[in-house]
Amino acid sequence: MRENQHPDGPAKGLLTTLQRIGSILIDMVETRLQLVAVELEQEKQTFVQLILLAGTTLLLIAFGLMSLLVLIFLMVDPTYRIQVVAITTAVLLILALLGTCWTLKIAHRTSLLAATREQLKQDIKQLKQDEHETE
Repeated sequence: MRENQHPDGPAKGLLTTLQRIGSILIDMVETRLQLVAVELEQEKQTFVQLILLAGTTLLLIAFGLMSLLVLIFLMVDPTYRIQVVAITTAVLLILALLGTCWTLKIAHRTSLLAATREQLKQDIKQLKQDEHETE
């Protein structure tokens, strides 16, 4: 009769449920890993673009400042050139320090993989809700 078929009963239902849960967990992990991979690729592209743009900008700013400084130094009376060079150096160092502080402040505000972390928080919240509903 039914020799090759598994018997019906609670064990079959439990096995089916466990298989579904396992399948859902594997799908969730796969989706999250794909999200992480996509976000890392986007972050990498953005980072490379920012580095290239910042490097080019800094190079142009340096050339412009050097040209401006040469112009200022040539316009100043030779007896005051040492004082002008000292004042200019101090101002540039102070501006460099302020720029560094500003850059660090911006760098601390950025968040790597923000969407992935947000999705994981939602997953944990949903799992906790499901856990309380089953109790």
